[in-house]
Amino acid sequence: MENLLLEGGTFGHLQHPYEALTPSKFIGFINDLLKGKLELYEKIDGVALTVGIINNQVVYLRSKKSQPSNNIEEKFPLEHPGSDAFRAGFKAIKKAFAKLTPQQKQQFLLDKYFINIEIVYGFVPNIIPYSDTKNYIIFHHYVDPANNYQPIDTNEDLLNKLAKTIGTVKVVSNTVNYVGRPSNPKMIIESRTSTWEFHGPIKIDTESIKSELHKILERWKEIPEIWKLRKEKDPEKQFELMKTIAAKVGSSILSKLTSKLSTKRVEGLPSIEGIVTRFKKGLNKETLLKITGDFRELNQQMWAPFRQEIDPIMSEFNKYIFQKLGIERISKFHPATIKKYKNNLLGLYKSRSNLNPMAIINVNQIIDKIDDTIKRLEKLWNKYKYYKNVKANDIKRALLINGYKLKQFKNDIISKKRAFPIFKSFMKNIFGVK
Repeated sequence: MENLLLEGGTFGHLQHPYEALTPSKFIGFINDLLKGKLELYEKIDGVALTVGIINNQVVYLRSKKSQPSNNIEEKFPLEHPGSDAFRAGFKAIKKAFAKLTPQQKQQFLLDKYFINIEIVYGFVPNIIPYSDTKNYIIFHHYVDPANNYQPIDTNEDLLNKLAKTIGTVKVVSNTVNYVGRPSNPKMIIESRTSTWEFHGPIKIDTESIKSELHKILERWKEIPEIWKLRKEKDPEKQFELMKTIAAKVGSSILSKLTSKLSTKRVEGLPSIEGIVTRFKKGLNKETLLKITGDFRELNQQMWAPFRQEIDPIMSEFNKYIFQKLGIERISKFHPATIKKYKNNLLGLYKSRSNLNPMAIINVNQIIDKIDDTIKRLEKLWNKYKYYKNVKANDIKRALLINGYKLKQFKNDIISKKRAFPIFKSFMKNIFGVK
């Protein structure tokens, strides 16, 4: 693996110190960290995208395997849960880059490299509260499209200058809202104006927390896992000990920090996702390392209604339809995998189904299943309609979206009888495959 890893979904994940360092180097890393010897940067809790310019057109990509595209709507249709963030964020990037002169584009290396960015859309995109009036584009790092998008080690000052040159932009983008309730949902497409502020890598002022770091340094010497780590020879036990130490030290550090993008604290939510630093001592290459809070329990609480209640209902429904259509083998496929077949649905059906495409299907049974599934979503709606939580609106939105998809599917198949047309309708209305 490359030692230098980038934050965000496009090009891998940042390593934790216990993933990248030996026990002795790990202890040295913690010492340097708590003595204020390392430059610290804020880890942002947004969504990742990589952007660049080809033939004077702003393009994006989400993975190394994908081709650069300037059509954000194709990748993130309105029904996609992240469509608002990606579509508005990419529009802001296009408007921002259009402000630059050809000389500035060359000055900021946009004639050669792409930039890995983070999009922060909304007050609480995930679990960290940011601004309730502005959205952010964070420039993380340059990558080289001519070399499989490998990271380019450039001074972050250049990205900060680029962000400062752009400043703030406003864009108008389409957003989709759902109203009503799962049994009678309506989709409304509206135009929304959003303000975007640009930043380079956000440096943390270690001088301002040096006294706090010193206090943690004094306490960390007393953590019993350190003495165990010095004596432990088993690699698996060493890993677990380092993981525990990183969690204890990291939680102490993060409790003293608040995101520079935040406008106010929210009770029950952390104030910063994590810190990122470069570390090279004893290593072949400078390595980006992250320390993040242990938000597993909080994540579980916030997303439990989705993962434990809404998702199982829809998964069970999808499995039922696949079974009815003789395609039970793909019922366990991830939706993203299924969508890869969008250009050859007939080929997918023929290769996976044990039914003839012209086979007669009992549509009334499918409609009964749709109605039953909507009733289950309606029951959850009654449970969560007065729910007080930062994700309350997201929960209700998910219920409405699924109710809307089911209703559209029902209306679309009432007059259909044969297997493949029903399969096409299912893929279109439930999975968004046009």
